[in-house]
Amino acid sequence: MADSNLSFANHIRPMFRQLDVDSMDGIIDLTSKDEVQANADAIIERINRGADDAGVMPPKD
Repeated sequence: MADSNLSFANHIRPMFRQLDVDSMDGIIDLTSKDEVQANADAIIERINRGADDAGVMPPKD
């Protein structure tokens, strides 16, 4: 069952760092619920590929 308290602003958007938002500028607006939802498969695919093609990853905050 879906959690009725789940929201883009509180649960999904915070998963994207400003670095992520900036690097996807002009491709996918990671601050937009509609764009993230429409591109969910591509976002998940990119996450699953991980650091293999992302180069050096920044330190965790």
